[in-house]
Amino acid sequence: MIGRTLSRLGCVMIGHVYPVYKTFKAFKLSDEPEHLDEKQLRDLRRILSFWAVMGVFTFAEFFLDVLLSWLPLFWETKILFLAWLVHSNFAGAAFVYENFVDEVPGPCRRRARAGCVRTMRL
Repeated sequence: MIGRTLSRLGCVMIGHVYPVYKTFKAFKLSDEPEHLDEKQLRDLRRILSFWAVMGVFTFAEFFLDVLLSWLPLFWETKILFLAWLVHSNFAGAAFVYENFVDEVPGPCRRRARAGCVRTMRL
């Protein structure tokens, strides 16, 4: 087991610093989508899906951190999970986004639209 301080530093480095670097690189791409090649578009999709997954993960962790941090090897597991999300060979963020995160807004959007329609009728 590595110490809590080193684990937290690893989580920040892997979960934020490296993705911010990739995001800055994505900003350097052409502003016109027709000038982007397939690899650049795939990279953009990966970084966007990473930030969407990271947002959901951070929100859930805010509430669960008190319970989960007491589990053995929690920080080491978190580092591995973040590395899996970020690393381009695994495309973990795209997998999580497509299979879990993207599924959530659909029912919520339908309920929100129904609520808006009901409100507009009143």
